[in-house]
Amino acid sequence: MSQEELILLHQKVINFHRVFINWASLNCIYQSAGRNVQRLKLTFVPLYCVTALLFCVYTAMTTDNQISLFYCIIIAVCFYQCCFKFYCFMVAYRGDFTKMLEYMEFLTKPTDLPFADEIRGLRLRRNIKFILWFTKMFVAASNSIACIVTLYALSETNYCCPLFFKIPSFIIEEENYLKRPISIIFSCVAYFILVQIMMCSDSVFFMILAYFEGNLTALVEVIQHLNDTETAKKDACKILRYVYEYHCDVLIHLRIFRRIYWHLNIHFITTNFIAICLLLFMSRFYESPIATYLGAGTAIFQLFFVCFCGQILRNRTEAIGDALYHTRWYEMNRREKITVLIIMTAGQEPIGLDAGGIMPISFNTFANVMKTALSYGAILYTLIE
Repeated sequence: MSQEELILLHQKVINFHRVFINWASLNCIYQSAGRNVQRLKLTFVPLYCVTALLFCVYTAMTTDNQISLFYCIIIAVCFYQCCFKFYCFMVAYRGDFTKMLEYMEFLTKPTDLPFADEIRGLRLRRNIKFILWFTKMFVAASNSIACIVTLYALSETNYCCPLFFKIPSFIIEEENYLKRPISIIFSCVAYFILVQIMMCSDSVFFMILAYFEGNLTALVEVIQHLNDTETAKKDACKILRYVYEYHCDVLIHLRIFRRIYWHLNIHFITTNFIAICLLLFMSRFYESPIATYLGAGTAIFQLFFVCFCGQILRNRTEAIGDALYHTRWYEMNRREKITVLIIMTAGQEPIGLDAGGIMPISFNTFANVMKTALSYGAILYTLIE
């Protein structure tokens, strides 16, 4: 029953990923086997977002309102992040994401060590249940905040610009009676695409990491069985073989995971820093509505949770070597002791996520970004005043 439950939960994760890919590539609207048609559909979302980004830049350069200027900059960096995430998920690392999905499915299959399967199944079920619940809450909260921000922008711009940016007058003249409805429709669709891409891409990231965390925690618990003298003497060989094989697998796929997010994380942190800096600046030095606080809270939460996941990943990889050190390795034979040393050597250095090789993703990263954002907000206020 537990194995069936795990497979069912895993299928829900796969379905979420499939829906995201089909929606982002427009396969949910029109399916075609033609390669040229597939490529054409794949360009729709990034082109739409790039167009909205350019409109934000144009509005920021022509507006006299500081609030509209700041919001246009924030929306522009969000569209940039959205485009880069789309590129990573749908083009650059699509094959690597397929490997991640195959590895996630591999973790749900039974092995020849029943007690280890039970431990891993329990950890994976717990993590998948949590991440599915978290995704539902995240989706609901993100869409609710998006609606509040849209309504606020409409009220601030006299019901013409849901995202503060305007369609340039050289495209549609101001006197054209169709400009307002076209602008509203274009902005709402652009905002919907922005929110869904960023929300779904982050959810996929959290789901993949939930599998890594569950597998690494399960490996530590399997190793802890070697704390018993009798087990260390009789069953050390098969337990260490299991740990060695699955530890090698997790290290291989962790490196693939790091490669996927190596470039993405530096763009994510940079764009989030700009958004947080400007949102905190407006909420601190202006009479800001609830939409500003919700936007700042969302950006801070997004950054915190990514840094939290990076820290957890580092802690879990480091725990493998610590768990082996505290076993009764001295009760094992010479060959098994050598195996313990090999696994400890492989797990000696914690493996986490990096931002373009510049900084590790951890709690320190979150603290430094927040501290710097507050400092730059104060400097910006001094310069403006």
